[in-house]
Amino acid sequence: MATSTITALGAGSGVDVKALAQSLVDAEKTPRKDAIDKKITKSEGGISGYGALKFVLSDLKSAFEGLKDASVLGKITPKISQPGSFTAIIKPGAPTSGHSIVVRSLAQSQKSVSDGFSSATQSLCASDLQLNLSIGPLGTQSNHPIQISAASATPNGIVAAINSSNLGISAQLLKTNDSLKPYKIVLSGEAGLENQFSVSTSSTSSIDTNLKFDTTARIATNADLSIDGVDVSSKSNHIEGAITNVTLDLLAVTSKDNLGNFSPVTLDLSRDASIARPKIEALVRAFNDVNSMLNVVSDPKSTVETYGGTLVGNSTVSYIRNQIRSIVTTFKAPNATGGIEALRDIGVSIDRNGQLSIDNNKLDSALQSNFDQVVTMLTGNKDGVSANSPIVGGVATESFKKLSSLLSNQSPLVTQTNNLSKKVSDYKLELERLDARMTSLLERYNKQFSAMESMVNGTKSLQTSLKSTFDGMMATYTNN
Repeated sequence: MATSTITALGAGSGVDVKALAQSLVDAEKTPRKDAIDKKITKSEGGISGYGALKFVLSDLKSAFEGLKDASVLGKITPKISQPGSFTAIIKPGAPTSGHSIVVRSLAQSQKSVSDGFSSATQSLCASDLQLNLSIGPLGTQSNHPIQISAASATPNGIVAAINSSNLGISAQLLKTNDSLKPYKIVLSGEAGLENQFSVSTSSTSSIDTNLKFDTTARIATNADLSIDGVDVSSKSNHIEGAITNVTLDLLAVTSKDNLGNFSPVTLDLSRDASIARPKIEALVRAFNDVNSMLNVVSDPKSTVETYGGTLVGNSTVSYIRNQIRSIVTTFKAPNATGGIEALRDIGVSIDRNGQLSIDNNKLDSALQSNFDQVVTMLTGNKDGVSANSPIVGGVATESFKKLSSLLSNQSPLVTQTNNLSKKVSDYKLELERLDARMTSLLERYNKQFSAMESMVNGTKSLQTSLKSTFDGMMATYTNN
């Protein structure tokens, strides 16, 4: 024990009792504190190890997620020989194919224009006016009367009445450069032959003769095209259903050759195989990162700071290792075709150390010659399958599900992390209790040693008094 002797006169026992009390407390506290600190360090190391595993497993999960959707991996890219003629929107399930398309005319709406008026508010009729709109294909048009009061029988009033009728015909008042009659009513219908229209008026009084509409300003037409020699007519330039899961938006009439014949536009629907390769390479890198991390956290000789060697002999590490290796060694797509049913069939193999590698020649061959089969193997030709979905997809889909399970809140990885976090909290609470006990012990020692000092001081005072008395008696005796 570290003590110090007090040599000054009247210093009681001559012992530094405060240092003595602290030394006794330290002797009892230090080994207990060291043991708890070691437990905290070990638990925090385990948390770091689990955290490192969750990080790399999340990357591997993302890599498989990028390979699980057929619409992404097997994306069909349209190639159009005359891009100005139309655009093509590809939906999931569209087949790879080629088509020859000719656009002879676009769908357009009818436009009719009235004669001119001197002002927007001039009266066109002295009594109530009935405007008759006949809409539909010629010969089968239906009449829609619009009643307009005499007060509203002006160019502005007619425009407002037509627009409020909600018949699919819009009206606007256009001001031209004509100095005498600058105002004209312009009527516009919807595209397609079935939306052509005609206008007539009736009243009990005379009607301004300018309230007539030129129905030939622009006639309504259907889109007229052919797809692979089959004629197609549409009231809209938005063509759906003519090609399975492909929507065409017509932009312009197909160009013609020197003889005046339409030059067919080729539409090539082929999958973009270049999307798959970098995603497969990213998968291999992510898998190898997981394998390397499993080795680091389970290696007792690891020199990696923070998480190296923190999970030596851990059963969760063994469980995760077995689970991810099974992805490569045993996973097979249930609906595989063409002999491509697992990752090994496209050149992805695993060595005895658990590392993946790619046979580039085999992968290139699979992507070029059997791309549809590769997509089927990876995705099961499914899209948007969630982590908990009962739908069975391909290898990438099911691997994504497995990794989602390994990272879920119910997985051993997470529950073990939570358990260690609770242990750290408990150990820190134990340290606080140890500090409290040792503080109380130090106070008790200080009180006991203070009482001892008081007794020693009393004894020394008595000793001094007796010695003084005896010295006086001896002096008296000597003098006599």
